[in-house]
Amino acid sequence: MSLPTLADLVRLAQDLPSLPDIRPAWLREMPYACGAGEAYYRYYAELVARYQPLRTVEIGTDRAVATAHLAYENTAPVVTIDHNWRALENALALPLLNIEAIYGDSSTAVEAARGHGPYDLLYIDALHDFNHAYGEYVLYRELVVDGGMIFFDDLDLDMHTRDMQILWEHIVDPKAMLPGLHATGFGVAIKDPAIAPLPWRDVIDAVDARRAAYAAAHG
Repeated sequence: MSLPTLADLVRLAQDLPSLPDIRPAWLREMPYACGAGEAYYRYYAELVARYQPLRTVEIGTDRAVATAHLAYENTAPVVTIDHNWRALENALALPLLNIEAIYGDSSTAVEAARGHGPYDLLYIDALHDFNHAYGEYVLYRELVVDGGMIFFDDLDLDMHTRDMQILWEHIVDPKAMLPGLHATGFGVAIKDPAIAPLPWRDVIDAVDARRAAYAAAHG
């Protein structure tokens, strides 16, 4: 099955309210998978059912709710990375056989993740700090197939330094926000092999100075 275009992913977000919920009861009843978080997680379930990504890598497992929605309706591997064993135990306890867990910080786990790739879908949802998240984008983008999907969570998170908003400005691939799915912002980019992001060290000093100026101005 071919990968979706950026327009396909935006259209799915727009159409989601009119679509039936395809999730089984156990998935709907997971923490945060109903109520305010319902549309967000339904989006992933519908996306996977439609496009069947061949491999997925998730950075930041937490309660494994997104992990479950990315792995359900697909037999292809879903690799989830976290530095917290309890989070990975949440993922491995799910009634799904296609989840693979990697323990470690994302910066050091990338080589282990490389052995499971390449990936059709990358989901970045770990530390909401520009330095960390931009490093993940640069490192893990290399593991994504051309035309693959890169999702970013919490882009409108109300942080004192606006780290995630600044991150979104530095995403060079074709991208779109997906409004109405997550109260703290949600966006997707499509890997364009003709574009290369700036290396982490080339941007970090300038961004650190910008964050400090913003924090000083806003007390």
